[in-house]
Amino acid sequence: MKSEDFDGIIAGLADAVAYAKGESARGRIVAGSDVKAIRQVTKLTQGGLVKDAMPPSLSS
Repeated sequence: MKSEDFDGIIAGLADAVAYAKGESARGRIVAGSDVKAIRQVTKLTQGGLVKDAMPPSLSS
């Protein structure tokens, strides 16, 4: 592993710990996908969406 990659991982972990302790300036919340809207557009049920999203090796 390159030193710069390792340093980035360590910095990310330090930010996560700081955020968990209440330092909101060192973290961010990323909104997830609107699964309901995706299901409506694709006309899939919850189970159908999960089945379609699974890699073939896990869907058996």
